[in-house]
Amino acid sequence: MEIQTLIILGLAVVDAVIIAGFSLWLRSTLPMDEKALSANRAGLFMFVVHALLCFKGVFLILQLATLGVLFALCYLQHMGKISKASPVASK
Repeated sequence: MEIQTLIILGLAVVDAVIIAGFSLWLRSTLPMDEKALSANRAGLFMFVVHALLCFKGVFLILQLATLGVLFALCYLQHMGKISKASPVASK
């Protein structure tokens, strides 16, 4: 295998681990409110800009796909679809 192929596969594995860890973390937290979702949207948008400026070809596609999955997970967690945590009732 070529070195570029190995780098792409390694990056794909690292991205998969990041997505898995992020989804496990989101499952254990309460659904986020609009303010937190907007902050996540802004932060992920800046990573998209960074990817567009710094990557080309397969690297760009892989990074944009990863960022898309991360935002989709944030949105699903905001909607309460993947959160297992329940809010604690205050006295």
